[in-house]
Amino acid sequence: MTAFWRPDGTTSSSRRVMEKVFYDFYSELFDSHVHLPPCHLREDGFVIPSVLPSQVRHVVKSVKNRTAPGPDRIRPELLKNLPTALVNTALVNNLPTALVW
Repeated sequence: MTAFWRPDGTTSSSRRVMEKVFYDFYSELFDSHVHLPPCHLREDGFVIPSVLPSQVRHVVKSVKNRTAPGPDRIRPELLKNLPTALVNTALVNNLPTALVW
């Protein structure tokens, strides 16, 4: 039978001990809470985006030309030539539906 290392450093080959260690580990893993940053709501109920369109435009303009594309394979020259309306539309379309409505 296979031996199993327990969290206290000892070994055990008992099936019940193995089940208990697995149960405790995964119970703690999936019971943990994820702490998200607070969501600021205006009085009208709309969510204030954490990134403003002006900030996106500034970053896109400041990227150097002829540099390697990122993981999305979009070259900086292409981003710089996008119309402003397209950038704003992409920002809105990527918001979660619950936040938009």
